[in-house]
Amino acid sequence: MSSDLAARANWTVLNNTMGSDHSPTLVKIDELGDPHINDYPSHSFNMTRAGWSQFKRACEDSFKNGENSVDDDVDSMYEDMVQNIISAAEKCIPRTRPKCRQKRLPYWNQNCRDAVYARNRARNKMNKNRTPENVGAYRKLKGVALKTMKDAACSHWREFCSTLHRTSKLSTVWKMAKKMNGLYTCNKPQHLVSEGSKVEPDEEKANLFADNFVNVTSSENCPPNFKMHRFVAEKRGEENLSSEN
Repeated sequence: MSSDLAARANWTVLNNTMGSDHSPTLVKIDELGDPHINDYPSHSFNMTRAGWSQFKRACEDSFKNGENSVDDDVDSMYEDMVQNIISAAEKCIPRTRPKCRQKRLPYWNQNCRDAVYARNRARNKMNKNRTPENVGAYRKLKGVALKTMKDAACSHWREFCSTLHRTSKLSTVWKMAKKMNGLYTCNKPQHLVSEGSKVEPDEEKANLFADNFVNVTSSENCPPNFKMHRFVAEKRGEENLSSEN
């Protein structure tokens, strides 16, 4: 890390090795952040498949064609420049699939948290002073943590199985089995497509649904015999109303 970035960065060591032999380090740069950064949605692009030459030409064309306004308002110029860069990236860089956020295991409880916390403390103490006593204490607490999590998982699975009956859906069992292993299904959102183009704004989606609902419920979709039956029924209703009056 360069000296100018080091002055703007904060770092902390996480107490979770995530299966590795080393503790991960979390580095945050400009933690307070720029007020303009959160104004834009997060864009996930696949940088390994990016067409950088096309992206460069798209950016140059947008600036040569005057799409980036030049005036005394710095904020407005900044907004236009960022939008042009994002538009060029959307044309030349493919998107990545959305990732699911890590969810907590269904059997995770306070006992598991306490056991993992004690294990992590023993590991940190062992890393600072690798004596036989510290190594033995860490190995002991590591086994205790594994047994605590295993017992919690077995207890939760028994409680879940006790709620099953002959009408229970098999999909419910499979979903719980996946959750017990930390597997969650990430559903990729599907965009509405109208006449070959994606519909993203909520107002346009509502109008598209309304137009399709009108077309589906239109009388033109009814068969001729139904139209005749409805015409006769409406005619009889009108005659009944006129006779009563």
